[in-house]
Formats: sequence, C-alpha cells, structure tokens
Amino acid sequence: MVKVSAPAVFRICLIALVTIHFFGVIGIASSFKDLFLRTTPLVLLISTLFLFLNFSSLSKRLVFLFFLCAAIGYLAEVIGVQTAYLFGSYYYGENLGLKIFGVPLTIAINRATLCIASASIMSQLKISKPLQIIIAAVIPVAIDMLIEPLCSKLDFWHWTSGVVPLFNYVTWLVFSLLFCAVYILSPARLDNPFAKYYLLVQVIFFGVLNLLL
Repeated sequence: MVKVSAPAVFRICLIALVTIHFFGVIGIASSFKDLFLRTTPLVLLISTLFLFLNFSSLSKRLVFLFFLCAAIGYLAEVIGVQTAYLFGSYYYGENLGLKIFGVPLTIAINRATLCIASASIMSQLKISKPLQIIIAAVIPVAIDMLIEPLCSKLDFWHWTSGVVPLFNYVTWLVFSLLFCAVYILSPARLDNPFAKYYLLVQVIFFGVLNLLL
C-alpha cells in the first residue's frame, strides 16, 4: 500500500475543495442551479472530511468533542425550529438534506465544523485562551451573516417574517462561544494547516454568490 504524506493529503484536499466550490458557484449561478444545490449535503460532508484529514493529531477525544458539539447544536436547532424561542421563527428548506424533527443533520455538522476550524486557527496564536475563544466564536457568526441574505434563495432556511431577528446572531454567538471553549480548553491538539483555507473558501464562496444572485 502506498502511504500518502501529510503535505500530499493537504494539497489534494485543498485542490479538491477549491475545485468543488469553484464549479459550485458556476452551477448555482446557471440554469442548473437546482441540480447543483441538491449536492449541498454531500459538499458539506466532504469539506468536513477534508478538514479532519488534515489535523496534525486527530485524537478520539477531539472526535468525541466534535460530535458532542454537533449533538448540542442539533438539539438547539430542533428547539429553535419547534418553538421559535432560541433563534426566531424559521424553517428549513430542502437543499440541506435529510431532516429529522424539521432540522437537517448536516446543519449541526456544519456548525460544529465551522467552530472547530475557527478554534484551530485561534489556538495557534500567542494570546490568552479567553481571547482565543471570543475571536474564534465571532468567525462562524460572521460567516452566518454572509449566508443569511442567500438562505431563502438557496432554499437552505426561511425566516417566517422575512427578516433575520437580531437575537438569532446573539444566540448563535453564545453557542459558538460554548463550542469554541470546549475545543480550545480541551487538552486535544487542534493544529490544522487546512483550517484557514477551509474558512477562506467558505467566505469567498458565499461572498461571490451574494454578488451574483
């Protein structure tokens, strides 16, 4: 069996990530929009896989913490969708894949992935852990703000009032602080050279779509 080196894995994952999102932009902006949007759950899962393949040391503890955060995030989303108390009154569309109790499983995974990528980047900086956690938590919320103008157009989720409530961002920030604290305060190693590129591709992807749609 041929063993692939870490730098080779990094390059393959980065090229694949950029290629997938590049053609994703083209497809979503074309007459084949619906076809490309149906691949969203697969793209989200593949992107998460690429991130995990590039952790310098992927421990069982880190995997457990990731799925713990995903589970908490999923429960929060279920409460949010069913009661409108946490984020506001909204419902999910059809392009994020399989839904249970009205919430796509991929949304919880994606939230946890954004937070672990942000925590990975901030954990490498020589600043206090509280500051690492705060800055790391702001990054996913900023990306969410970039996605919100597109959410209805892409049939990801829809706000009943047509307006994003301010406390949606506040609640999402609270959960991001919790998730990033779980990652950063754990003894698990978080260094991942792929994390900054993963987040950058998300920003560019949704930034370009905001200009095109």
